[in-house]
Amino acid sequence: MNSFFGKLFGGKKDVAPQSQIEVAAAPSFEPSADLRKVPSLKEAVVLFVDDDPDLRIYIREELSEYFMTVLVARDGTDALDMLKANPAVDMIISDVMMPEMDGLTFCRTVKRNPETHSIAFILLTARADKKSEAAGYNDHADAFISKPFDIDDLIAKAESLIVATQ
Repeated sequence: MNSFFGKLFGGKKDVAPQSQIEVAAAPSFEPSADLRKVPSLKEAVVLFVDDDPDLRIYIREELSEYFMTVLVARDGTDALDMLKANPAVDMIISDVMMPEMDGLTFCRTVKRNPETHSIAFILLTARADKKSEAAGYNDHADAFISKPFDIDDLIAKAESLIVATQ
């Protein structure tokens, strides 16, 4: 230990403190409201897709507090028809396992279409394994949430994606 202090302080163990160097505080930056307009969920339209009618009712009620409009569909085929009738959809939240057209096929169809590819897309699934998650991201989903899910987590993820895609 003595050799350490010797090298560090030139052999002196009791070194007087050096004079204080004044450091100016970094200026704070607060962007003006006009600099970036971040949309809120209240200005967004969401399409929720799930084959469970009870879950569709529950999610519609929950998301109605946060989104301007909440549309629901029972599967990917129904959801594609809904997208054609409502081109202003900002976000899709879809189950993966559904009859007719599953969520992965639906996501792939939406993301490959130049007219709909920019819609934020969250996949919900009971399959919580890494292989299923990778399949969702390979089909260009923006987020992947396992069921059962917490509604607050879903809303937080939705909000972050809406902000990111604007």
